[in-house]
Amino acid sequence: MEEKPQRSQAMSWFLGCLVALVAIAVLCAGGCWLAADRIMGFAVDKIHGVMVEAIEESYLPEEQVASIKNDLGRLRDAVIEKRVVMERVEALDEEIERVLSLGFLEWFEHSAIDDAGMEPEEAEAARRTVQRFARGINERKLDMEHDLDNVNLQRRNGDEHWDIDSIQRTVRQMQEAVENANIPDEPYQADIGREFTILVDNLIQQSGDSEDSTAGDSSTPSSTPDSSD
Repeated sequence: MEEKPQRSQAMSWFLGCLVALVAIAVLCAGGCWLAADRIMGFAVDKIHGVMVEAIEESYLPEEQVASIKNDLGRLRDAVIEKRVVMERVEALDEEIERVLSLGFLEWFEHSAIDDAGMEPEEAEAARRTVQRFARGINERKLDMEHDLDNVNLQRRNGDEHWDIDSIQRTVRQMQEAVENANIPDEPYQADIGREFTILVDNLIQQSGDSEDSTAGDSSTPSSTPDSSD
């Protein structure tokens, strides 16, 4: 029980740091080192370290955690060596957003819903809805611009928890979206590790790093069966 507060923050930390790392990549690619190379390299290393710790605390399967950690190392090196092309970062904007969305939904399914204090049956139904929404994101039938409300924090027993009303409202909005998009009502888990590998491959490949990159087909979303049912 003690590890849940840490895990509830893990993916949000990871997503925030990934945005920061990509932003630094853009600055590096444009030649906009705002300080000495050594200082920027230290900043990239620091962000990389936080991301590794965050992904280790996530609910992702161990093989996906290992894959993402390896790709984070490759991305860190490419950013420091200025091998990430700004134009490619901009061209991959939608793919970056999709992978970020999958990460957010993984956090939402395993942390926010657990923390909100729902009844077990309601929580299980909510997780299935989030899985279906993630499938819609991964198959490019949905996006995170479906007017989803922000989830809020509230105080219970002196501690901050995710507000059950805002969680329920967001789940209802996801439910409406997946029904309208005819997303199958069945277990689903996106392979975020593979999607992240494809994203990093494409970012590095376009900078001329042909030796280390084997870009996958980003048009083919990946998933693994959810054995929770």
